[in-house]
Amino acid sequence: MSLTAFLLTSLILISMDIPLDTMDNGEDVFQHYIATNHKRSYITMLEGFGNINPLYFEARITPYYLIRLKDQYRWAVELNPAGIIRMQREKSFPIRSPSYMPRITYYHNLKQKISGNKKVVPFLSLVHHSNGQNGDFHNEDGSVNTIDGNFSTNYLEMGFFMTKLNTRNTGQRKFYKSYLEYHFASDPHLKGRYGFLRANFEFQWIHQLSSYVGKRGELRQKSKKHRIRQSFNTGWIFGGLENTSSVNIEERLTFKYTFSYHPKITEDMSVFVQYYYGQDYYNIYFNRNISVLRLGLMTDQLKFW
Repeated sequence: MSLTAFLLTSLILISMDIPLDTMDNGEDVFQHYIATNHKRSYITMLEGFGNINPLYFEARITPYYLIRLKDQYRWAVELNPAGIIRMQREKSFPIRSPSYMPRITYYHNLKQKISGNKKVVPFLSLVHHSNGQNGDFHNEDGSVNTIDGNFSTNYLEMGFFMTKLNTRNTGQRKFYKSYLEYHFASDPHLKGRYGFLRANFEFQWIHQLSSYVGKRGELRQKSKKHRIRQSFNTGWIFGGLENTSSVNIEERLTFKYTFSYHPKITEDMSVFVQYYYGQDYYNIYFNRNISVLRLGLMTDQLKFW
């Protein structure tokens, strides 16, 4: 923990008092690079179609607080007390073992652009994931105790994302993200069966539906909110994974595709359809793979030029 704090402090100190990138109108856009990287809150309608347990809904809540002392500084720190809950479609509507996933993330805005208006932003996150339970990890028959068994892991995410903002002749934004996930302090029962090292990749394509190019080549917009977003996420689980070879695609691959539509009539809400395949991300339910197609509502506060 002390090493992480030292790295964060060092990066902050060397990044001060350097001019920040702006749009043509002089507006600071660092926070808008970060906004594309945010995980979005959502709520699903039932459990969808697949092998997941019957649900009334699954919801992810991801409020965030961005700390920046001055606009000209090339760094930002984000606090995010995130969580995921599933309401079971059973008697008394139980919400068993929610996933508590608070994180702190440091972002650094590099001085040089890669090409054109593409910007690379490295980041470092410290994340805690637990279910708030303290029961035995195993049941008497040796199976994993998903009712009140303890699940806890702490990990680092380190990588970068690249965002291409709108130009005057297009209504699109593209986003690429790559990062490593390393679990350095976890419940002893997870050793050799959870996968402590992971590689993750993401691509987003955001298209402004009501924009068009005027006679002088300028971008005009009838509505800044009318857009679609497609997101492709894939990952690979390295390290110990119980009774699984190192090249087992079925057990080690994760994949998620999300299509969302933001209509003109809503302020910051989209409808979405999503397919997910891979290890269950809901805390102590990790011991199974799920394949599920679902739909629901999702927040979308992205500012679009």
